[in-house]
Amino acid sequence: GKIFERDSLEEYGFTVFTKINKLTLKEGNVILAKMKVRSAEKLKGVEFNYSVHDQRDSTLFFGSTDLSRFYRKDSTGYWVYTEIFIGSDLNNWLRKNGKLTFFVWNRGVNKFSVSDFEIKTIDYWPARWSWWN
Repeated sequence: GKIFERDSLEEYGFTVFTKINKLTLKEGNVILAKMKVRSAEKLKGVEFNYSVHDQRDSTLFFGSTDLSRFYRKDSTGYWVYTEIFIGSDLNNWLRKNGKLTFFVWNRGVNKFSVSDFEIKTIDYWPARWSWWN
């Protein structure tokens, strides 16, 4: 995959977004975003965040993962992740034309590379949907 080097001056140097209605989601699903990070030292002051915004760019939902929880000192890098549980707010997000954004907040001005970014929708119990559909 592509490798993106983040300069310490780029506080919001990596952002990916999509409209909620372009995803195949149901209540109870989880959206997992993961990426491989390579850094010479443990990242402090770096978060892998997600947010849902409406058409007016008002925040409807927000969460983050502190990347200092992850570290591996070798050249292969390590996986970091963040995830959103899709609860009963899904219909509200769809009605408000919500946009889902994943971004890295590098307030600690660290130098690192990002590769192999991937988003997955996880349905832990697909059989339950046949009870209502």
